[in-house]
Amino acid sequence: MHASTAVISGLDLQRKNINKEAGSDTASLSMKPRGFPKLRTSSLMAAIEKDLSGSNPLTRSALSLKYGVSATTIARVINQDSEGKVRKKCRVHALSNKQAKQRLDRGPRFLCYINGLMAFNTTTTWAPQWGEPRWSPEMADLVDDHWKASIPTSFALHVVTGTSCLGLGMIALFGNFSVIHIFFRASNWSHASRPPTLDKQPHQRPAHAALTANDGPS
Repeated sequence: MHASTAVISGLDLQRKNINKEAGSDTASLSMKPRGFPKLRTSSLMAAIEKDLSGSNPLTRSALSLKYGVSATTIARVINQDSEGKVRKKCRVHALSNKQAKQRLDRGPRFLCYINGLMAFNTTTTWAPQWGEPRWSPEMADLVDDHWKASIPTSFALHVVTGTSCLGLGMIALFGNFSVIHIFFRASNWSHASRPPTLDKQPHQRPAHAALTANDGPS
C-alpha cells in the first residue's frame, strides 16, 4: 500500500469515528436554524386570504401571476399558513344586460330551423328568411293545400348532400373500382330480373327461311 493511500484511509477512519462519537448533536450544531421564508410574508398571506374569501376565488396560477411568486409558494401559504384548502374556481353564471339581449335576439332566428310541419303549432311570427317571413298571422287563413304544396327549398340540397356523402363513403370504404363494379352488377341484376317482353324476344329464324334452307338444290 502506498503512503498516500494509507494517509487518506486513516483520515476517512478518523472522520467516521468522530461522526459516530458525536452522533446527531454535531449535525444539529453545524446547521443554522432555518428562518421564515422571505417570500411568504405577512402581507402576502393577508392578500391571498382576502382573494380567497370571495365567492369567485382566483386559481393558484392566477395568484402566482398576480403576486410574482410560484404556484408552490401560493399552495404553501394556503395549506400551511392559512390552514385552508385549495378550492377549485367556480364561476357564477350571471348574465349582463348585453348578453341577455343577445340571447333574446337569437330566439326568433332559431325558429327558422323548426320543421315546416310544426308551423301549425307556432303561435308567434317566424323570423324573416331570404327577405320574406316564413309564417305570419295573416297566413293562418290560408287553406291546408297551400301548406301541403309548399316544399322547403333546402330539401333538394339535403338530398344531393346525402347522396354525395353516401357515394364518398362507399368510395372511401370499398375503393373506386369496387364501387363502380357494385353499380354495374346492380344494374345488370335489375336488367336480368325483368320479365321478358314481346318486343325483346330471342332472335329466331322464320319458318319459311328454315324450310328453304332444308330443301336444298332442286
